[in-house]
Amino acid sequence: MNRFAHRGTAAVAALALAASGAAWAGCGDDDSSDQVTDAVNNAVDQANKKINQGQNQAQDLQKQAEEQINQAQKNLPENAQEAVDKAQKQADKAAQQAQDQANQALEQAQQGSGGY
Repeated sequence: MNRFAHRGTAAVAALALAASGAAWAGCGDDDSSDQVTDAVNNAVDQANKKINQGQNQAQDLQKQAEEQINQAQKNLPENAQEAVDKAQKQADKAAQQAQDQANQALEQAQQGSGGY
């Protein structure tokens, strides 16, 4: 969600620069400049509110996800973690064996081709 906040902030800054540039350039009378400034300030306020709402929603969703994960872990059978650990060890062992076989095949291929 932070990237949206950065984009929103950049857009707000661009609007503020555009409005201030128009005011500094002398475009329009004082009332027009004031109206532009007020419009930009309102747009900035609205953008900031939307950014804050988005950030709050993202934080709420993250908290909900964490709570759901915690609840799911509590509901797992007691031996589930042991099964997961055992499966991980078996997968690691199989991966290591495959790597060893690949290394042996590579060495044999290099020896058979004269080391190239």
